[in-house]
Amino acid sequence: MTSLEQKIDLVKSCQLVITDTYHCAITAWREGVPCLCIGRGAETAVNTQSEKKKELLYAMFNATPFYIFLENLGGFKAREQAKAAISAARDEWVTTSVQENVLRATGAAEEQLLAAFSSLARE
Repeated sequence: MTSLEQKIDLVKSCQLVITDTYHCAITAWREGVPCLCIGRGAETAVNTQSEKKKELLYAMFNATPFYIFLENLGGFKAREQAKAAISAARDEWVTTSVQENVLRATGAAEEQLLAAFSSLARE
C-alpha cells in the first residue's frame, strides 16, 4: 500500500500527466490532475485489455480533447492535437468538468457496490 500511496502522491504533485496507461489516466483525473492519454484509435473493444478501453473512457467522461491517437504521432496532425490537448489542460473549466464527470461516476459506482453488499447482507 505504501508504494501505491507514493504513486498517487506523485500523480497529485503533477500539473499534467501524459500516459498510455488506463489506470494512470483515471487516477490522475480522480486526483484532479489533467491527463493526456495516448492510445490506438483503429482498434475494436474485444476484451478488458483492449486499447479501445482508454478511448471509451475518455469519451464517457467528455475528455476526448485529452486523448491522442497513437496513429497520429509524429505527423502534423499529432502536433495540432497535442497543442489542443495542452490548451484544454490549461482551461480550468474544461478540466474541472472532466474531473466532476469522473467523480460523479466514481460516486455512482460506490453507491452501487454498497447497495450490492447491503443486499447480500440481508440474504
